[in-house]
Amino acid sequence: MGVEQREESVTFVVIAIAIVVIVLIALAPRIIEASRIMSRAREDYLRCRGTNHARILQSAIKRHQEALRVLYSARDNIEHKLQRVNNQITEELRQVLITYLVNSRFTNIPGIGSTLRDRIVRTCFDGTLDSLNRSPHVRGVGPEKAAAIRAWVYQMNRVIPALLKSDFPGKQDVLEKHQAERQQLVQKREDLSEKIITRERVIDRAREGLASFAGVTIADFRKALRGNREASRKIADYSLGAFAEWDSMPEWFAAILTEPEEG
Repeated sequence: MGVEQREESVTFVVIAIAIVVIVLIALAPRIIEASRIMSRAREDYLRCRGTNHARILQSAIKRHQEALRVLYSARDNIEHKLQRVNNQITEELRQVLITYLVNSRFTNIPGIGSTLRDRIVRTCFDGTLDSLNRSPHVRGVGPEKAAAIRAWVYQMNRVIPALLKSDFPGKQDVLEKHQAERQQLVQKREDLSEKIITRERVIDRAREGLASFAGVTIADFRKALRGNREASRKIADYSLGAFAEWDSMPEWFAAILTEPEEG
């Protein structure tokens, strides 16, 4: 590269730098003003009553949601316990009913008297109807009686669901045996369900209040500082928060601020 070319390059760089400096000097006031407005907008947004209320609501909703999960878990636990008790009651009722049927109706089978019945029960019966199908091993039970017993067992298995709903000896004793425990579990479930419904309503109402703040951002504060009327109207409403400073705290706001009770 010759001397003249190098001089031209240097001259071009100097001119370019000068232009950039001139532009920056010209734009400096605007840049400074934009930075000032941005800083002021952020500061006003963070100090605004609406922002503070939104922050309070978000934190309170989170606490109540955590408490709600505890309530859900407690109710599920009660449901499982109640199901176990119900299953136990059903099983005991079935056992009592089967024993009653064997003692009262087994002799309705042709050729089965009380003596043979007692021998079959003593040898085969384990509390289930199907165990009576092992009767061919019992002395006095031939092929015909064994077939009759199988038919009787099949018929009884079919009608047991309906018979369980009717009255039979021993049923009331089983129900009374588990009545107190079952009523206690049912009452706990109802109490938890009531707490859950109340907590859900508190959270839902707080979410509605929080949603009213969702459309306002720092950008709106920046626009308002630049004289945008629509943004200024939004900021004016936002500045009131969930309720104006001169108004009483609404019940829904006070409710979400209340510390959740333990489930």
